[in-house]
Amino acid sequence: MANASGTTNTAKGKTLPKTGDKVSPLGAAGLLISAMSALLAVGTERKRRRN
Repeated sequence: MANASGTTNTAKGKTLPKTGDKVSPLGAAGLLISAMSALLAVGTERKRRRN
């Protein structure tokens, strides 16, 4: 069960650390680059099929 600080109590009463709360700007940049690459690949394929 989670408590007010976002940690979870185990059967022994210990708490687990809160993880996953940091957001990396590199992740967003990687997503943007991969999306742009996919759009470029689709556009190139369409152009190749027309000619």
